[in-house]
Amino acid sequence: MDFTINKFCLSPSDCNSYLLSNGDNAIAIDFGLGAKAMANRQPGLRAVFLTHGHADHIASLGLLAEKSPSTQVFIAQEDAPYLLEPKLNLSRELSLGPLSFEGLNPYLLEDGDEISLPGFRVKCLSTPFHTPGSMCFLIGDCLFTGDSLFHLGVGRSDLPGGDEGSRLSSLRKIASLPGKTRFYPGHGKGGTLEDEFSYSPYLRLLN
Repeated sequence: MDFTINKFCLSPSDCNSYLLSNGDNAIAIDFGLGAKAMANRQPGLRAVFLTHGHADHIASLGLLAEKSPSTQVFIAQEDAPYLLEPKLNLSRELSLGPLSFEGLNPYLLEDGDEISLPGFRVKCLSTPFHTPGSMCFLIGDCLFTGDSLFHLGVGRSDLPGGDEGSRLSSLRKIASLPGKTRFYPGHGKGGTLEDEFSYSPYLRLLN
């Protein structure tokens, strides 16, 4: 698969949203505040894949009805309630809400699902410790990790729905991928899994 990746990030949440383009075909990973610019640039998005349901990753979903009503939203079934419930998506706490998106009718994902779209094949990996439905998306040799894995860090598990007991198994699942895999996190810069698991103090013990 050949595609370009553009990152969109906007304060105050500094959440990364990614636009993947392959000719006339495009999909997005997460849809935070930065996705407003993405929606203007790429009005014909085929799909938005949400790594989880926190407000900073879903803040611009309301634009889809206006800019791209045919876009299909994908989210793990465990995090679908976050799209409707401000107490779960933390939109008030993050000064982004309250956020509740009625009428999205998202496609509900499960661990191991593989979604084929024109120009893209998306493999879904459940990493349920930051939220019950946190997912990473593997597209070619690129892994979009949301808030499961950062450069020199990992996501929190102490927020509503978090599960510290699932953190280690989730990170081991990520660690099982080829070292050359490039990861693109929900915040900050990414890199290769090989480098991250070599240098991150959180991950070296998994090797």
